[in-house]
Amino acid sequence: MKNYKFFLIMLSFLTLVGFLIVTYLDIPAPSSLETKTLDVNDDQAN
Repeated sequence: MKNYKFFLIMLSFLTLVGFLIVTYLDIPAPSSLETKTLDVNDDQAN
């Protein structure tokens, strides 16, 4: 267990990155996803 500090730092970093990904990415739930079929000449298509 000489490198326990290294593993602790890596685990903390990965936890922080995972938390930031979950917090800042807006991932909608599958039930709230809507499938839209847009026509080529649709006025709503921006």
